[in-house]
Amino acid sequence: FRATNTQDTDVESSSFQISLLCPLGLWRMAVPVRGKDCLHLACFDLSAYLKFEREAGDWKCPICGRSVPLVDLRVDEVTLRAVRETSRDVEHIFVSEDGRFSIEKP
Repeated sequence: FRATNTQDTDVESSSFQISLLCPLGLWRMAVPVRGKDCLHLACFDLSAYLKFEREAGDWKCPICGRSVPLVDLRVDEVTLRAVRETSRDVEHIFVSEDGRFSIEKP
């Protein structure tokens, strides 16, 4: 995958910054998930999603709004590995095209 760097126009980047913080709970994710049909790389924490949806009940992705019933949740292995292998103070990572991650911008 390729994206345009948001800070420098017309510069292609082969890495993406991914947050390790859940957009629902605003804490560092323990089990990063997203819907199987979601097109974004960002994740949300499984426990925060379950708590939020138990109250809201609409089962929609908090990032893109697509329908995400429980059976459609998928754990993001790269983000999960980053959560497990980095210190608790790391809030984001950079993921390369080949799935490797770093805490420093490449």
